[in-house]
Amino acid sequence: MAHEPTNAVMHYIRSNVLHLKVRGSMTYVTVPELASILDLQPPDLSGIDIDLSEVRYIDSTGLGFLLVLQQHLAPGARCTVSGCRNDVHLAIRRLNLDKVLTLIEEAVDPRDF
Repeated sequence: MAHEPTNAVMHYIRSNVLHLKVRGSMTYVTVPELASILDLQPPDLSGIDIDLSEVRYIDSTGLGFLLVLQQHLAPGARCTVSGCRNDVHLAIRRLNLDKVLTLIEEAVDPRDF
């Protein structure tokens, strides 16, 4: 029997950029925790980086929250999504979220978390 990963959200701010890392699933279960972290951030963030390299599943709530992240930022600031697994990357592209979010293949250095 395979062990399912525990859902977890970690974050820190460096150089006025919010860095998030999600483990497990990004769903209606984990998005409220992400939203509460976002609500505590200053309105002048210069960017948000979210590492999804350990996300095995994302539902419509999780995909919608990626847009919320971008909308939280001032005009010109970018939300960067990194390390997506193939199925997560495909879901983002199918909804054309790659047009408003910056996608990069490599994940954040795990020593940062």
